Amino acid sequence: MIEVREVGLREGVQISKKKISTAWKLKILERMQKLGFSSIEATSIVRKDLVPNHSDFDIILNKISNFENPKKFSALYLNKKGFEILQKSKLDVYPLLYTAADEEFLIKNVSRDYNKELSYFSEMQDIFLSSGFREVRILISTAFGLKSKLSYESFKKRLDQIISHIKLGISEICLADTSGIATPDQIRLFVRGLSMEFKNLALHLHDTQGLGLINAFQGLESGVKIFETSLAGLGGCPFLKNASGNLATEEFVLMLNSLGVECGLKIELLKPLVIDIAKKFTNECHSKLAKKWIQESLA
Repeated sequence: MIEVREVGLREGVQISKKKISTAWKLKILERMQKLGFSSIEATSIVRKDLVPNHSDFDIILNKISNFENPKKFSALYLNKKGFEILQKSKLDVYPLLYTAADEEFLIKNVSRDYNKELSYFSEMQDIFLSSGFREVRILISTAFGLKSKLSYESFKKRLDQIISHIKLGISEICLADTSGIATPDQIRLFVRGLSMEFKNLALHLHDTQGLGLINAFQGLESGVKIFETSLAGLGGCPFLKNASGNLATEEFVLMLNSLGVECGLKIELLKPLVIDIAKKFTNECHSKLAKKWIQESLA
């Protein structure tokens, strides 16, 4: 069983130049919960002045807490304050440590270098322990490189540096191809190498170079069972130009369905929602399949 985590609204909304209303987001999220996703990342708990389209995160969290199945939803947080806010909701709360393989990107994204990160690790792990958690997820941005491909040896050196400061168990390591630079050979090498040491690996892929789906297939072939994808291919990083377009959920699900691989999602049920999302975001839709469906709906 492949676990598909939907991150489209969080990823897509954060870089959209359009103002996306709270009411529209809630309608989409309510439809998402009925489709079979293992989890749905609904929003991001961030500074409201830095990411205006997520300035309603508190409203989103409150409203979802009254949904039929609030535990199906989560929210991205990057610090202690964000974790504490999420804890007050009825959404799924999981312990997460965020970092990056590239220090330059880490500074741009969360304003901390590797030295400052040590106090972040310590503070977050203390609060996780006090909240009853004994394991933590690690999310690593720019895992495959930022401006050029990262070697496995360089990545593993960075990962070992991170792990040396982790005192909890590690439930999962999520490799994020933030700049969309990864290639299938990298995916195969990284996954097979890390699988010997860690029980759960997840992939968060972008389609910047058109390799998102083949990278996902290589991950699947190499044993990855957790993938973060985005309806209509929405997404990207606000701190990186030309890194738009996440792996499209519908294209990934179509591939899984065609292979007979179970993921809890059916392509025909995704289609109406994908079309509505793609029409809303127009040029920010990076999914070929979504664009095809829109053309068919207009014919």
